[in-house]
Amino acid sequence: MVQRELYCQLTIGDKEIHAGQFMPYVELLSLGSLLDRCLIETIVDNGLLERHYEPVAINLTFNSLSDTTFHQWLNKFLRNTPLAKRIVFDIPEAGVYSDPDACQALCNIIRDNGAHFGIDHFGRQFGSMSYLQSLRPSYVKLDQSFAYYDENEHNSELCRALVNVARGLEIQIIVTGIQEKPQLARFEPLKTNAYMGYIYPPSRVKL
Repeated sequence: MVQRELYCQLTIGDKEIHAGQFMPYVELLSLGSLLDRCLIETIVDNGLLERHYEPVAINLTFNSLSDTTFHQWLNKFLRNTPLAKRIVFDIPEAGVYSDPDACQALCNIIRDNGAHFGIDHFGRQFGSMSYLQSLRPSYVKLDQSFAYYDENEHNSELCRALVNVARGLEIQIIVTGIQEKPQLARFEPLKTNAYMGYIYPPSRVKL
């Protein structure tokens, strides 16, 4: 196992509300960096980093990417976290394109404090891949749309090109959106490093 990705949900009364339902409102109200901060603190305070050897992956919101106050807080927090190396941060590719300078500053903070980061939804934007050379992420997570890459010749060639670019820079490639074993088998010729999906369902984290 390469990493354990954390999924966030809210419990209100006896109802569970998944991230897909409330995250649009979090972004609309610019509460993303506050949510990220609470999530990161909860992970450390409840000893989740000590329970598993594999790193815990956290999806950062768009708000956190450009929030300098969050940058400063994260820098101080990671500096005082003994197991910072077991935290990895997923940065959405769209955020890199929208504010490259802010993302570069945030990635420097993460790297300088011994933690790691990767690019999520890799390949969705169809733009220049030059940012990979400047950011140097530890991994990229292929966009879920490529889980069916072989059903379209254009998507197949694009997927191969993306994998080759990342491999050329010694960046790990993680396939996402895998729901069936035949899907996973189609990626074997590309020699990707890992996969994530629903072949095995998510499990609850006990706090």
